[in-house]
Amino acid sequence: MTKTMRVDHILDEAIGDMTQRQAAAMMGVSPQHFNEIYNGSKPVTLQFAAKAEATFGVDGWRMYCFDKKYMYKSFLSREMDDE
Repeated sequence: MTKTMRVDHILDEAIGDMTQRQAAAMMGVSPQHFNEIYNGSKPVTLQFAAKAEATFGVDGWRMYCFDKKYMYKSFLSREMDDE
């Protein structure tokens, strides 16, 4: 069984012991924006992924694609529940 990778896992690994507020400041985004993406209430944008890659060296494209895959699976799950 494979472990599901989520954006928060990728960001946790990248920021280590840093707080979300500190990570957001380093990336040049608001703490609220960082937290919304971290918690999955807002989608990862290409701009956020590029900033995370430039700041922390994470694979921004991978993070962006994982987010889209997660959102797609969540959408399918909701659609199946509605039927």
